[in-house]
Amino acid sequence: MSGQHKKNAMNHMVVIETQKVKSYIFASPFLRETRGASAILDRLNRVVSRDILEDNFEEKKDYEIVYLGGGSGRILFADKDKAKFFATELEKCYAQKTATARISSPVVTREEHESFSEWMRRGVVKSQQSKLGRNINVPIIAGRWIRPCTSSELLT
Repeated sequence: MSGQHKKNAMNHMVVIETQKVKSYIFASPFLRETRGASAILDRLNRVVSRDILEDNFEEKKDYEIVYLGGGSGRILFADKDKAKFFATELEKCYAQKTATARISSPVVTREEHESFSEWMRRGVVKSQQSKLGRNINVPIIAGRWIRPCTSSELLT
């Protein structure tokens, strides 16, 4: 498209960035838990993201996967509302499947005459701003004797 974008082109990008990956994966000193946390994030990023797309969008012309893996991703959409829906659904999955992992998934619309690389760069900057602007969720029940278990989402 070389800077020009058409009316029905993929002009909306969801930028997926897993936040604080190291603090989630290495939250436990036990190797099996570290490996499990890593596997959960990898599955969410590579498999669950695709499942959400395939389950909610009948036609592949609605979206195009640029990249998914390593805790990040870029997916293009023709429709901004569909992009927002996907981002919301993915954030829900992260909240349900992990105890503390979070993602930023802003929807970035391509500006007229903007190159693809400029658009990608702007998307990453917006994702980083989203990361910095988020509040950290602290469990309501916490303290010296009650804390989240490192092996599960249950309180011990």
